[in-house]
Amino acid sequence: MQVTGDLRLGEADSASTAIYIRMAGFAGRVMLAASCTGPGIVGLGGLLLLSRMGKAGESLILPWVGFTLIIAYLPLFVQFLARRATRSAQLARGAQQTTLCRFNLDDAGMRMDWDGAEHWCAWGKVSEVFLCRNMWVVVSGLGYCVPRRLFPDQEAEAAFLEFVLSRLTPEALERSWDATLVRNGDAKPWTGYGKTLAAPSSPGL
Repeated sequence: MQVTGDLRLGEADSASTAIYIRMAGFAGRVMLAASCTGPGIVGLGGLLLLSRMGKAGESLILPWVGFTLIIAYLPLFVQFLARRATRSAQLARGAQQTTLCRFNLDDAGMRMDWDGAEHWCAWGKVSEVFLCRNMWVVVSGLGYCVPRRLFPDQEAEAAFLEFVLSRLTPEALERSWDATLVRNGDAKPWTGYGKTLAAPSSPGL
């Protein structure tokens, strides 16, 4: 079996956080939630203290709100700039905006071939397969992403999932519950099959 299509530079970057949450489980979700809600809790606590200071505290409320927003959104802004800078550097070094990628599947494993590079993972080493932002992520140490739009229709995607799931270990199959739902047709229908990539935006900062 082969799945072929164009992948955009950095298209699978969003899968890294999803892999962490999926593998870390409940503890990972708690730590991620704490990192996101921490600044908000600090901000609310500060507002409560200022509100009890009377006139002196009222003059500090707006600066405190601004400070809280900065510490809440600064990490996200830095992460955005880092991704843009990385993408610009990759393009400057000869990377292509889009690359033709081939996913070749056989009884032994999945081989990914694109732009002169090649990766291979054995089914026995795959810990799970899950859905992340319209991409199937095959986790085998690293996460290998197969966009759903590469499939012409739901039947082709179901055939791909059937091929993969039937070759996983029982433990990996149990973890791949969302892939099982889609294969069985029990998930919400998706309408993005066969879509081509939109024109890429400028990589400049």
